[in-house]
Amino acid sequence: VVHTTGSFQGDIAIDDISFVDCTPGAENSPASCDFEGGMCTLQHVTTNVDFNWERNKGGTGSYNTGPATDHTTNSADGYYIFTEASYPRRQGDVAALQTTWMNSPGPCTLNFWYHMEGSQIGKLDVDLISTDGTSTSLFSKEGEDGGGDWVLASQFIGRLDTQMIKYTGTRGDGYQGDIALDDINIVGCDVSPLCSGKEFTCGVPECVAAEKECNFRTDCSDASDEKFCGTCDFEETICGWTPDDSGNLTWNRAQGSMGYSFGYGPDHTNNGSSPGWFMKMDVWKGDDLEARMVSRQFGSSGVSCSLEFWYWMWYSSGGKLVVEVQEDGKDPVEVWSADGDHGKKWNQGTVKLGALKNFKVAFKGVKNYKYHWKYVGLDDISFVNCQA
Repeated sequence: VVHTTGSFQGDIAIDDISFVDCTPGAENSPASCDFEGGMCTLQHVTTNVDFNWERNKGGTGSYNTGPATDHTTNSADGYYIFTEASYPRRQGDVAALQTTWMNSPGPCTLNFWYHMEGSQIGKLDVDLISTDGTSTSLFSKEGEDGGGDWVLASQFIGRLDTQMIKYTGTRGDGYQGDIALDDINIVGCDVSPLCSGKEFTCGVPECVAAEKECNFRTDCSDASDEKFCGTCDFEETICGWTPDDSGNLTWNRAQGSMGYSFGYGPDHTNNGSSPGWFMKMDVWKGDDLEARMVSRQFGSSGVSCSLEFWYWMWYSSGGKLVVEVQEDGKDPVEVWSADGDHGKKWNQGTVKLGALKNFKVAFKGVKNYKYHWKYVGLDDISFVNCQA
């Protein structure tokens, strides 16, 4: 609609009109994701893998490999996922991500954008998985491709009959082998997940009520409903914990050291037999700041429920490590804290949680600007005797 002003100095112009991703299913498919708000319904594969796909923005941190921007926004502020090829990854290591189980009468087409820049790129495979475990290849690419640009892949699928799509990245022979994905869409058809929005989709083709996820009780036959619910050694994933950087600092998954460089020794899990992985708080960015790491929401816990964990607080003459519990609709309550220097070692912390309902747990580190607080870590978090 154009409204004139009665003056000849009122020309209006438009150009380059286009309709983008308007095919049915492009936005609401359970297999679609642009990663701007998270991983959508995609799930990490936890068997026969060596590491995980990571959500990231900006560069990957390695020279001459990986994208500088995402595909969705074409900016360093947009998100994508990638396989980090740097140490400790080795040639042949595998990371895999999969959709939920899906159905559709078709005709479906899978579209996604990939980035494979680097002289040591390994392999990207996309497969259609059936309930009997059989796999059908949809896409396979090995070695560098695209000259540093995002490349569109499009593959006709047809119908979906309780199947899932799996994305597998295999590490090449060096660190210049980061593989990235963005803007995954299934188009041309209406796709419905096996399970309804009020149900949790198990790793096997089963559905359980959504409230049974993270209720300290195994309801799926493969126990996948409790897999990302806080108990964690951080060797492969962060198990459903969410770092919250709204306080300007954040928790990051990091690898330990067989010596004590950078203030940390080996992680607690492996007890010195290997470096291992743990969560550390980045405390170098400034003063008078905090970082929180929040669990998924749990259902009900039993009266004997306890939280156990191991923490590292060395070279810490100030600051505070806190455990908070927040029940739905209530303010967070501090249930445990430690401050000061606890030595160059892992220390055990235990919190009696007791009977709670619809609650979350958070680890919070607070840095006081008046003091040094350099090396803070968490490892081997577990919820003990929590079944209601």
